[in-house]
Amino acid sequence: MSRVRKNAPGRILVVGSGPGDPALLTVHARNILAAARLAFTDPDVDKGVTALVGTDHGVDAESGEPIAEVRPALGEPSEVAKTLVAEAKNGHNVVRLVSGDPLTTDSVIAEVTAIARTQVQFEIIPGLPSSSSVPSYAGMALGSGHTEADVRGEVDWSALAAAPGPLVLHATSAHLAETASALVEHGLAPQTPAAITVNGTTRQQRTVEATLATLNDAGSELVGSLVVTVGKVVSHRNKMSWWESRALYGWKVLVPRTKDQAGDMSDRLVTHGAIPMEVPTIAVEPPRSPAQMERSVKGLVDGRYQWVVFTSTNA
Repeated sequence: MSRVRKNAPGRILVVGSGPGDPALLTVHARNILAAARLAFTDPDVDKGVTALVGTDHGVDAESGEPIAEVRPALGEPSEVAKTLVAEAKNGHNVVRLVSGDPLTTDSVIAEVTAIARTQVQFEIIPGLPSSSSVPSYAGMALGSGHTEADVRGEVDWSALAAAPGPLVLHATSAHLAETASALVEHGLAPQTPAAITVNGTTRQQRTVEATLATLNDAGSELVGSLVVTVGKVVSHRNKMSWWESRALYGWKVLVPRTKDQAGDMSDRLVTHGAIPMEVPTIAVEPPRSPAQMERSVKGLVDGRYQWVVFTSTNA
């Protein structure tokens, strides 16, 4: 959808989406997303978060399409920054929606550095970092100190192996074999406990326990961004696991209620870990003819019925 150019330049709002669960967004981030008309987002930002973009504006009356526009952030950091600046100079406030916390990711730092060299105003809206929130959702207490590293890029393995534990590593399944072998090569024991978490903080979260010796085999089939926790804290996970241990965790539950009534039931299911799938199979409408209802009411008054059965809350 085209936007009218304005004389005054807009701002660039770099929003941290947090670890995944939209409920963990800050209030400020949620308000900015709702008011946004244009957002550039990373592919690993949860769909529930991107769905919040432009909710204040609704849909176009003619086309039925959302007024707000969500685009992928493509290219190197300098290219992304150039695109953001160009849109802002056209007079539009632009949201740059990134996973986790903006200034803990090297590529986002590079984008912000490039933006800061221009005259365009920008704002950083922090997000809850996945390095602490995902282990917490997986039942692992990191304590007052831990070491975080992204093993998807260049890594000083010697320094990482010697760093204070526990280690919290950002990876994909393709990096697990190298990570395990490098840490063992630089001094960690092959039997050091490790846990791999995928889809952290969402209802699709899954945590697999392993050791450095079995890390690659345990996580080779996991798809997407992973958070790998290494250290003794993994051994105590069974005592503090609270998210994945809920009664209905991972269950997909069909909710065949009216569209207006499904919300309360879905909320209750979510509390117990289920994934509700709302399918409004019925609709409540007034009778096409009042005659049948009038006969039924008259039958009640005349005492022709022994039982009156209400089949649902809509009856």
